[in-house]
Amino acid sequence: MVYDISSRESFDGLNFWKDIIEEKCSKETKILLIGNKSDLETIREISTKEGEELAEKHGYFFMETSAKKNLEGEVGRAFDLIINHLARKEIQKLTSDTNSEINAYQAKDLNRFPPEEQFKKKNCC
Repeated sequence: MVYDISSRESFDGLNFWKDIIEEKCSKETKILLIGNKSDLETIREISTKEGEELAEKHGYFFMETSAKKNLEGEVGRAFDLIINHLARKEIQKLTSDTNSEINAYQAKDLNRFPPEEQFKKKNCC
């Protein structure tokens, strides 16, 4: 879910999307909360702390980005987080299959993907 850090209305609207996700998606669905437009710091209406608190309250991943400036590649990191999480989940499923002949190889590959916890830090990394 994405909100504009310079718009209280977009942040308040997250409840609407949260309710839809909870209604339509499985309980295991992971959500990445992104505070976008971090380049608009001078007109910020939503503090980083407020975004972090909402994410923590609901168990979301959190980061702030600027899709416009993308100064530290944070937009790519948002996609990396999602891809890594899904890849880790799939590898874990495969390695839990005791009949799999490639369990050892897949378990080794699991270490290639960074843990999601690193993305819970302020501004992602």
